[in-house]
Amino acid sequence: MSKEQHRTRKEEEEEEEVEEEEEEEEEEEEEEEEEEEEEEEEEHLWMVHASTTSSLPLVKRRGIIGIVNGGQ
Repeated sequence: MSKEQHRTRKEEEEEEEVEEEEEEEEEEEEEEEEEEEEEEEEEHLWMVHASTTSSLPLVKRRGIIGIVNGGQ
C-alpha cells in the first residue's frame, strides 16, 4: 500500500469518527431537550392539579420544589 493510499484511508477513518461523534452529540442534545420538556410538562400538570385541588398534600408541592431545586 502506498503512502497516499494509507493517508487517504486514515483521513476517511478520522472523518467517520468525527461524524459519529457529531451524531452522538446531536442525539444527546435531543434526549436532554425531551427530558426537559417532559419535566416542564409534569411540573405544569402538578401546578394545575394543585390549583384545582385544595386537599393536595403539602408533601406533593414540596416534591415539585425538590425536583426543581435538585432534590433538596
